[in-house]
Amino acid sequence: MAPSQLVVLKDATGITVAPIGTQFVAMESTLADGTTGVTLAPVTPAAPSAVAAGSSGMQTAPLLSGSWGNPVASGCFARITDTWTYMDHCYQMWKESNDGSSTKDWFALRHYGTVFPNSPWVANYAAISSSPTSGSSAQSWADYSPLQGHNGNCTTITVGVNSPVAGISTTISACETWQISKDNPAVNFGLLWSGPGTRSSRGLDYEISVSVPQGGWPQWSLPASTSGSAF
Repeated sequence: MAPSQLVVLKDATGITVAPIGTQFVAMESTLADGTTGVTLAPVTPAAPSAVAAGSSGMQTAPLLSGSWGNPVASGCFARITDTWTYMDHCYQMWKESNDGSSTKDWFALRHYGTVFPNSPWVANYAAISSSPTSGSSAQSWADYSPLQGHNGNCTTITVGVNSPVAGISTTISACETWQISKDNPAVNFGLLWSGPGTRSSRGLDYEISVSVPQGGWPQWSLPASTSGSAF
């Protein structure tokens, strides 16, 4: 099954992975160290009588049946330059519809840009990042992409979040060095490209998804920077 179709629950004995919508019963169990703890066991819908004994309550894994749909906001910023290089960067923002939650809303942000050398000069560094502004609703991490940096020849990678649902992704050529930075619990994320002496344009692209309290709205600061030299 696809990861978006699975739920992961953790109890005293470890981690349980099951299809979304699976019901679980909480039961007292004797753990490996001899102590008593509460563990979660999946319930087979066809045999409800099997969960009656020893049950101390039941919970239902949330149904994540929503979708991102079309962006709810998007835009591009004024060009920035350091004389040697210039850079354009833009953003897109989605809100998940039909998320099935009465307490949270989920949003996704894509921030991307391109750095160009001002011929005959060269590009050395470029960076884009995001951080919540003071007017934002409280944000909690849901997902981020890319998950790691890159160092080496150009390679095509997919950038896209999969939590709470998949559905928005893009492909981009990652060249030279990509370095990501991420804070937790603060929802700050950054992507730095470096390729000293590059005379070709280079792209940067990342996505994050967050949850906010029901009815809330996230706001981000989206800075960018670029740097080059004569050679």
